[in-house]
Amino acid sequence: MFKAAEKNPLYTLEIGFEILNSKLPLFNELSLIPIVENAFEKAKQVPRDQREDFYLNLGYLSNAAGNKKISAECWNKLSLLTGNKSYYMNYAIDLLSLGEKERAGLILNELPDSILMENERTCSMSAVIYKALGQYSEARAILEKGLDISPTFSLLYSNLIGLAQLEEMRDFQQEILKSIIDRIDINTDNYNLRYFRGIAESLMGLIASAADQMLFCFFNKEESLNYQQMRQRDALKDETDVSDCWGICRI
Repeated sequence: MFKAAEKNPLYTLEIGFEILNSKLPLFNELSLIPIVENAFEKAKQVPRDQREDFYLNLGYLSNAAGNKKISAECWNKLSLLTGNKSYYMNYAIDLLSLGEKERAGLILNELPDSILMENERTCSMSAVIYKALGQYSEARAILEKGLDISPTFSLLYSNLIGLAQLEEMRDFQQEILKSIIDRIDINTDNYNLRYFRGIAESLMGLIASAADQMLFCFFNKEESLNYQQMRQRDALKDETDVSDCWGICRI
């Protein structure tokens, strides 16, 4: 199987996704590292009409393997192959992860608002880069735009709370936190949203209400949840492909 993969980069990717989806139990995500490297080295062997799908899949697989250098190259090549500038958002995020924030900022500044604010995910990625560049007001504005687009996209609340806690945003902290509380229904059945409402309330000194939110998130009929139960409640597990640059705790 692996000898065949060494010669066929498309087959290499198939094996990679089998590992990623735990269909090859003898291998783990560390096994993806040589797989993505081998596939990238042999990319020229891929027929031209299949290269878009190839680089798209390789980009995702490289991210899973933690190889931001290869994933960045994939997004860049996809932009050039397809003319779709939306891929430059992924490219900029990977450059930022590689410590090249100036290049990431240049790409961001060249992209139109229609791409920066295309959806809640691009808003989140744009905010990550703005924050890295010290452009905190711009980061706040685009996070709030993302919430206008998708009020339940919880990573945006996570990033907005992180932004509110920066020393540079101290004068705006109460205003930001209140806007978060106002956006989230106190009785929503979305555990992540209740969690972030609770965090915002605790930072504003509304301890009793914040405690109620945490009880709702972490307990079931007065019994604390175990790790697996909490993971089942965690909407963020399906949003991890979007950068969360401020590292707020989550369920």
